[in-house]
Amino acid sequence: MMNIEDNKLIQQIGEILEKNKDAEKGYNTAAENADDPELKELFLKRSNERKDFNIRLKREVDSNYGELSKEGTYKEALRRTWMDAKSFVAGKDDLFLLENVIRGETASLEEYEELMKAKHLPIMLSQIIQNHLIKIRTDIIQIKSMKQKLEK
Repeated sequence: MMNIEDNKLIQQIGEILEKNKDAEKGYNTAAENADDPELKELFLKRSNERKDFNIRLKREVDSNYGELSKEGTYKEALRRTWMDAKSFVAGKDDLFLLENVIRGETASLEEYEELMKAKHLPIMLSQIIQNHLIKIRTDIIQIKSMKQKLEK
């Protein structure tokens, strides 16, 4: 039987798994709407990375805690979205897409940082989360740089 800390940890991980699914879909949507071929390629690559994030994270969680129950674990996370698909109706220019991606990635970064504060994180899970954190930080820097280029 899991203790309260494990339950909280699993809930946090469930939220991150949902956030990564949202990011995967958001990046795909951004790729479909981007005008710049370089941005399209970047967004598709990031979409695939977020899918890979979930595969690795879920595999490690399942090996440590058993298979997650999507219904119970993700219930609250389903209300949040990484990037609201409705926002694309308002504008589809590349600068707008980059701003939405930055907002979504910043939210993901905050959730990963919160998860790293967990006291009883298994070592392999901690390493996976740390690698994801580094990648998300790097992505934010790269995307902000691309946004600055477009603003000129």
